[in-house]
Amino acid sequence: MPTHIHLVFELINNEKSVSDIMASVKRFSARKANEFLNRKGAFWQSESFDRLIRDEKELYFVIKYVLLNPVTAGLVAEYKSWPHTYCLPGFEVI
Repeated sequence: MPTHIHLVFELINNEKSVSDIMASVKRFSARKANEFLNRKGAFWQSESFDRLIRDEKELYFVIKYVLLNPVTAGLVAEYKSWPHTYCLPGFEVI
């Protein structure tokens, strides 16, 4: 998405928290984006909107929402056409 990103991931162990992971993602991507745009300063807003996924059904609908986000925004006709999407092989949105 041009103005935001969505990530769906599983915490494998308790070594890192969601906050730690998001801080790392934001730090790295902000540095790269600012280099690319030839600018300095804050890039991301300070808040991340995270949610706990409690079961397989909810996981399916969250992943579906994320994959269809560029379609809903009118950026592509089908989610597989969005060049910045990665989803584990074998997952299909129905």
